[in-house]
Amino acid sequence: MEPKIIEKPTFHVLGYGIQTTTQNGQNSTDIPRFWQEFLQNNLRNDIPNPISPNVELGICTDFNLQDGGFTYLIGMEVISTELVPEGMIYRTFPAGQYAVFTTPPATNNTFVQSIQETWGFIFQSWLPSSGYEHSGGAEMELYDERCWGNENKQMDIYVPIKKVD
Repeated sequence: MEPKIIEKPTFHVLGYGIQTTTQNGQNSTDIPRFWQEFLQNNLRNDIPNPISPNVELGICTDFNLQDGGFTYLIGMEVISTELVPEGMIYRTFPAGQYAVFTTPPATNNTFVQSIQETWGFIFQSWLPSSGYEHSGGAEMELYDERCWGNENKQMDIYVPIKKVD
Protein backbone atom coordinates (compact mmCIF):
# COMPACT_ATOMS: atom_id res chain seq x y z
CA MET A 1 0.00 0.00 0.00
CA GLU A 2 1.83 3.07 -1.26
CA PRO A 3 0.49 6.54 -0.52
CA LYS A 4 0.28 9.58 -2.75
CA ILE A 5 2.28 12.50 -1.32
CA ILE A 6 0.36 15.75 -1.78
CA GLU A 7 0.40 19.41 -0.71
CA LYS A 8 -3.00 20.42 0.65
CA PRO A 9 -3.81 24.13 0.88
CA THR A 10 -5.38 25.72 3.96
CA PHE A 11 -8.94 24.44 4.44
CA HIS A 12 -11.93 25.17 6.67
CA VAL A 13 -14.25 22.58 8.23
CA LEU A 14 -17.64 22.93 9.88
CA GLY A 15 -19.14 20.02 11.78
CA TYR A 16 -19.49 18.18 15.08
CA GLY A 17 -16.84 17.00 17.53
CA ILE A 18 -16.20 14.63 20.40
CA GLN A 19 -13.31 14.17 22.81
CA THR A 20 -11.80 10.68 22.89
CA THR A 21 -8.53 8.98 23.78
CA THR A 22 -6.25 6.26 22.49
CA GLN A 23 -6.03 4.81 26.01
CA ASN A 24 -7.36 1.24 26.08
CA GLY A 25 -8.43 1.68 22.42
CA GLN A 26 -11.33 3.91 23.47
CA ASN A 27 -11.16 5.81 20.16
CA SER A 28 -11.81 2.56 18.25
CA THR A 29 -15.20 2.39 19.98
CA ASP A 30 -16.05 6.10 20.26
CA ILE A 31 -15.40 7.08 16.65
CA PRO A 32 -17.55 4.38 14.94
CA ARG A 33 -20.35 5.13 17.46
CA PHE A 34 -20.04 8.87 16.67
CA TRP A 35 -20.26 8.15 12.91
CA GLN A 36 -23.33 5.98 13.49
CA GLU A 37 -25.03 8.85 15.36
CA PHE A 38 -23.98 11.35 12.67
CA LEU A 39 -25.38 9.17 9.88
CA GLN A 40 -28.57 8.06 11.65
CA ASN A 41 -29.47 11.65 12.50
CA ASN A 42 -28.57 12.93 9.02
CA LEU A 43 -26.41 15.64 10.61
CA ARG A 44 -24.66 16.26 7.30
CA ASN A 45 -27.83 18.05 6.18
CA ASP A 46 -27.42 20.60 8.99
CA ILE A 47 -24.01 21.78 7.72
CA PRO A 48 -24.61 24.92 5.65
CA ASN A 49 -22.91 25.56 2.31
CA PRO A 50 -20.43 22.66 2.01
CA ILE A 51 -17.93 23.03 -0.82
CA SER A 52 -18.45 19.37 -1.83
CA PRO A 53 -21.84 18.15 -0.57
CA ASN A 54 -20.91 14.49 -1.13
CA VAL A 55 -17.66 14.60 0.86
CA GLU A 56 -17.51 14.17 4.62
CA LEU A 57 -14.35 14.46 6.68
CA GLY A 58 -13.35 12.74 9.91
CA ILE A 59 -10.49 14.69 11.50
CA CYS A 60 -8.25 13.82 14.45
CA THR A 61 -6.84 17.00 15.95
CA ASP A 62 -5.76 18.67 19.20
CA PHE A 63 -3.58 15.72 20.24
CA ASN A 64 -2.46 15.47 23.86
CA LEU A 65 0.65 13.28 23.83
CA GLN A 66 0.63 12.92 27.64
CA ASP A 67 -2.76 11.23 27.98
CA GLY A 68 -3.58 10.17 24.39
CA GLY A 69 -6.59 12.47 24.21
CA PHE A 70 -7.72 14.22 21.04
CA THR A 71 -10.71 15.81 19.33
CA TYR A 72 -12.45 13.88 16.57
CA LEU A 73 -14.40 16.14 14.22
CA ILE A 74 -16.94 14.97 11.64
CA GLY A 75 -17.73 17.69 9.15
CA MET A 76 -17.51 19.09 5.68
CA GLU A 77 -15.17 21.53 4.02
CA VAL A 78 -16.69 25.00 3.76
CA ILE A 79 -15.65 28.44 2.62
CA SER A 80 -14.43 30.49 5.57
CA THR A 81 -17.37 31.53 7.74
CA GLU A 82 -18.12 33.53 10.85
CA LEU A 83 -21.59 32.00 11.29
CA VAL A 84 -21.22 28.79 13.30
CA PRO A 85 -24.54 27.10 14.11
CA GLU A 86 -25.09 26.17 17.74
CA GLY A 87 -23.61 22.80 18.63
CA MET A 88 -21.13 22.84 15.73
CA ILE A 89 -17.40 23.39 15.57
CA TYR A 90 -15.58 25.48 12.95
CA ARG A 91 -11.87 24.94 12.39
CA THR A 92 -9.24 26.18 9.96
CA PHE A 93 -6.39 23.82 9.17
CA PRO A 94 -3.12 25.14 7.72
CA ALA A 95 -1.60 24.06 4.44
CA GLY A 96 0.66 21.07 4.67
CA GLN A 97 2.11 17.95 3.15
CA TYR A 98 0.13 14.71 3.48
CA ALA A 99 0.60 11.04 2.71
CA VAL A 100 -2.75 9.86 1.33
CA PHE A 101 -3.67 6.18 1.68
CA THR A 102 -6.72 4.51 0.09
CA THR A 103 -8.25 1.67 2.08
CA PRO A 104 -8.73 -1.72 0.39
CA PRO A 105 -12.22 -2.41 -0.98
CA ALA A 106 -14.55 -3.63 1.78
CA THR A 107 -18.17 -4.57 2.41
CA ASN A 108 -20.52 -2.88 4.86
CA ASN A 109 -19.53 -5.50 7.43
CA THR A 110 -15.76 -5.09 6.98
CA PHE A 111 -15.48 -1.34 6.27
CA VAL A 112 -14.67 -0.21 9.83
CA GLN A 113 -12.14 -3.03 10.17
CA SER A 114 -10.54 -2.06 6.84
CA ILE A 115 -10.18 1.55 8.02
CA GLN A 116 -8.70 0.53 11.37
CA GLU A 117 -6.28 -1.92 9.72
CA THR A 118 -5.13 0.79 7.30
CA TRP A 119 -4.42 3.13 10.23
CA GLY A 120 -2.44 0.30 11.84
CA PHE A 121 -0.42 -0.26 8.67
CA ILE A 122 0.36 3.45 8.38
CA PHE A 123 1.77 3.81 11.89
CA GLN A 124 3.26 0.36 12.42
CA SER A 125 4.73 -0.35 8.98
CA TRP A 126 4.82 2.55 6.53
CA LEU A 127 5.71 5.59 8.65
CA PRO A 128 8.72 4.07 10.51
CA SER A 129 10.43 3.11 7.23
CA SER A 130 9.19 5.90 4.93
CA GLY A 131 11.75 8.66 5.44
CA TYR A 132 8.92 10.81 6.79
CA GLU A 133 7.62 11.55 10.25
CA HIS A 134 4.28 12.79 11.52
CA SER A 135 4.29 16.60 11.33
CA GLY A 136 2.00 16.99 14.34
CA GLY A 137 -0.89 18.33 12.26
CA ALA A 138 -4.42 17.01 11.95
CA GLU A 139 -5.05 13.55 10.52
CA MET A 140 -8.02 13.25 8.19
CA GLU A 141 -10.36 10.63 6.77
CA LEU A 142 -12.14 11.54 3.53
CA TYR A 143 -15.46 9.82 2.80
CA ASP A 144 -17.04 10.30 -0.63
CA GLU A 145 -19.19 8.38 -3.14
CA ARG A 146 -16.82 5.41 -2.89
CA CYS A 147 -18.31 4.74 0.58
CA TRP A 148 -21.85 4.38 -0.70
CA GLY A 149 -23.41 1.00 -1.39
CA ASN A 150 -22.76 -2.34 0.26
CA GLU A 151 -19.59 -3.52 -1.48
CA ASN A 152 -16.25 -2.17 -2.70
CA LYS A 153 -16.34 0.62 -0.11
CA GLN A 154 -13.17 2.72 0.06
CA MET A 155 -12.02 5.98 1.62
CA ASP A 156 -8.81 8.00 1.91
CA ILE A 157 -6.68 8.61 5.00
CA TYR A 158 -4.54 11.77 5.08
CA VAL A 159 -1.52 11.71 7.41
CA PRO A 160 0.37 15.00 7.90
CA ILE A 161 4.06 14.40 7.22
CA LYS A 162 7.45 16.04 6.98
CA LYS A 163 10.81 14.69 5.81
CA VAL A 164 12.98 13.17 8.51
CA ASP A 165 15.97 15.44 9.12
